[in-house]
Amino acid sequence: VIGEIEGWQLTFFVVGIPGLLVSLLMLTTVREPARTGIVTPEAVPVSEVADYLWQRRRAYGGHILGISIFIMVVYALNLWGPTYFIRTFGYTRPEAGWVFGLVMIGSGTLGLLLAGTLSDRLVSKGIHDAYVKIILFSMVAMIPSAATLAFLESDLLAIVFMSLAVFFSAFQGGLAGGTLQLMTPNRMRGQVMAVYGLSSNLIGLGLGPTVIAMTTDYVFGYDEAIGKSIALCAVILCPIGALILWRSLPAIGKQLAEQREAEGS
Repeated sequence: VIGEIEGWQLTFFVVGIPGLLVSLLMLTTVREPARTGIVTPEAVPVSEVADYLWQRRRAYGGHILGISIFIMVVYALNLWGPTYFIRTFGYTRPEAGWVFGLVMIGSGTLGLLLAGTLSDRLVSKGIHDAYVKIILFSMVAMIPSAATLAFLESDLLAIVFMSLAVFFSAFQGGLAGGTLQLMTPNRMRGQVMAVYGLSSNLIGLGLGPTVIAMTTDYVFGYDEAIGKSIALCAVILCPIGALILWRSLPAIGKQLAEQREAEGS
């Protein structure tokens, strides 16, 4: 019925499995919390949302921009990861698909679950900006493992360091959106998440993979330099994203406190 599946197609299937597993877990174990604060069935005008975000631009702008820049590295790693194994170690497309897919299933899922569990524990202890601090940690922690990909000559070591990079790259998966939900009034959450989705896709997905391709072609000048391109991307972009997010941390903390007070929690 499906027909022959190419290696690159198999990669998409396998990489998508962690998302399905997490979605199933969320569906069966997580209940929507009771809504508090102002709840209205009427749509909030775009102008009102824009004004709200502008007045709090240090918090929202720093959060969205900082994480969107980090997502450039995440998408670059996810989309060029199989190609790295093909060009650097001579893997076939099916081999690269299986290896990288298993890395995503194992390390990616573990990163998502561990980040969420750790963050919730810290929040329960009164560290209300823990989500953002965990993302900041992952941005910094990802740099050594991603940078090492440029120098490895063993495919087994490459799998180990790729797994570490994917592990830390997954931390932002649920925490970035979760922070925005906690920062934002109920009636504006949909619009704010749409802004975040637009930014992370335009910057992260739109630029991340393209930067890798252009760096490989125009900076290093040969196809086998894909690992060096990924490393250079991580070494430059992760600190930039982390710096932006770190500078906005006080404003984010203030906004979180404001919203907790508004909701009486």
